[in-house]
Amino acid sequence: MSGNDRLVEAAESIAESFGTGLGAILSIDPLTEDFNQADPGNYVLGKMYSRGQRTYVFCKEVANAVPGVAGDVAFHDDSGVRGEVTTDYSENLADLLRPVGVYPNSPDDGNYFFLLVLGPYATVNNNGDDDITAGLDIIATAADHGVVNAGARTLATGVGIAYEADVDGANTVGVNVNCLANW
Repeated sequence: MSGNDRLVEAAESIAESFGTGLGAILSIDPLTEDFNQADPGNYVLGKMYSRGQRTYVFCKEVANAVPGVAGDVAFHDDSGVRGEVTTDYSENLADLLRPVGVYPNSPDDGNYFFLLVLGPYATVNNNGDDDITAGLDIIATAADHGVVNAGARTLATGVGIAYEADVDGANTVGVNVNCLANW
């Protein structure tokens, strides 16, 4: 069974346990529509929303020295408010490396957006080591601040599984993101 098949199987199992799936169904597609708003509208901070084969959490980008950009990994912010996130590891809640998802776009500080927590994402930013092949565990490390590397996956470091090799020069890799356990 491939890494992608394991991810899909796990997502289906989790969705069944929730009865109606993971969260409310989104009418917008955060991968193609750049939701970056100062006002949350009718969305609920920290709530899960689904669209197709992907699950998102509605989040707020906190103001910090390391702004989130599309493809970076997010961590809980040290405010302790569910849904407030950052790429800045120094702002990480209790200094625990707990990746909570991947930015599908680049939100402005203080704005609301949808963070990808489960599903495929084609251009996750990596550290440029050019050592990622399909099927490897993808992790976040303190040294890499928001970008990923290949390594031994744990609950505290796991971002997902690579579904293709990293793209040399672009420093991106296709990843089946799975950060549900850190919510």
